[in-house]
Amino acid sequence: MALGEQIVRELELTDGVDTLGKWMAHHLASLIQEAKRSGGAQTEVTQEAVALIFKLWKNRNSLPGTVDPMSSLKRAIDVIERISQSSSPFYRQSRDKRESDLALLFDGLRQLVAHGVILVSDQKKIPDYTAETFEHLSEEEQQVIVGLGGWVAFFEETKPKISFIRFPYGNDDVEKKQTEEAAELEQLEPDERSRVLFARSVDELIENLQSFKTSILGDGGSGD
Repeated sequence: MALGEQIVRELELTDGVDTLGKWMAHHLASLIQEAKRSGGAQTEVTQEAVALIFKLWKNRNSLPGTVDPMSSLKRAIDVIERISQSSSPFYRQSRDKRESDLALLFDGLRQLVAHGVILVSDQKKIPDYTAETFEHLSEEEQQVIVGLGGWVAFFEETKPKISFIRFPYGNDDVEKKQTEEAAELEQLEPDERSRVLFARSVDELIENLQSFKTSILGDGGSGD
């Protein structure tokens, strides 16, 4: 019944004049209230309420508003699915250094785009309704949410790294600098930290694109 009440709330929040949605919300709410009055007994109205809840949930992706918990994540999910690691046209282990470098650059761009869509769509946090209904979702949908949560955690805690960045200082200096940067980031609010990391990633990618450009011009187009 708790799932049914959540569906009712989402249907009632639907914008605009959606007669069917409002009717379904009213009808389901009436059935739930009547079922509650039965004290948990398996009455005909209880069975009707449960059957309607399952039917609506099964067809949630065609219901109006945000009844489908995945609807609020659709934009981020669509973009992230398009830029999965398997979508790269370059082979990271290629003997051609140009291709292996391009594969790493593609990875950096892929992560920046994913970060950007999460930043712009304000999906740094899984919506409450989606979290509340998580256990009722299909295994595939749960995996998508866990995957998106992984992207969010990644961008909250770290940033895209390109392996051929050339630091002008030694290893001890690198470690010290990274420790200092981590301490500075820890003082920031999550949203601000996310923006700072995103900006740094952009700077690093620009730097490495310039480095790759120099390398390409310098070797005369040779892959050796």
